[in-house]
Amino acid sequence: MVFSSAIFLFIFLPVVFVLDRVLPGIRTKNLLLLIASLIFYSFGQPVYLPLLLLSVVLNYVCGLLAAGKHPKLGVGIAVVGGIGLLAVFKYADFAILTSDNPRRENPYDIIGDVEPVLKRSGKPYLVEVERRTALQKALAMLRPGDVLALCGKGHEDYQAIDGVTIYLDEHRIVRDWLTQHQLTEKR
Repeated sequence: MVFSSAIFLFIFLPVVFVLDRVLPGIRTKNLLLLIASLIFYSFGQPVYLPLLLLSVVLNYVCGLLAAGKHPKLGVGIAVVGGIGLLAVFKYADFAILTSDNPRRENPYDIIGDVEPVLKRSGKPYLVEVERRTALQKALAMLRPGDVLALCGKGHEDYQAIDGVTIYLDEHRIVRDWLTQHQLTEKR
């Protein structure tokens, strides 16, 4: 279901709107919005329902934890993270599953925990445990019009593996690749 579809505009939206107006209490209305969101985002692709439920729980917990000094920041991060998860799993046409900071855990075990969710999505993906290699493969696959989302490292310029900190600056890797392929702007 999309925002411009007839089902959304003439059935789903009016039903949710009417229920929101007639249901008593803010808790009941919040539950309605939660259920409506789960139906909307998993409509036609129920494989996303567990992911959405996980996102809701994580956002809720993050909201509870953010009740301290920085509530807006905590909730903002939770919402952006939830939207990011949805974008990756619902709208991406390919994924590369790789390591983040496995620390002392076996990275293959971590990937093994995540991979079943990716498998159920039915979308093509590959597993490359070495993050630098995964990034280089992703860059090599890019075609005009593609968008590459790098998730997990953000501001970090290192990777922690088995008690060792390894320099890994994804910004630099991407910048070097763009320069090598003469895709940077001329100044």
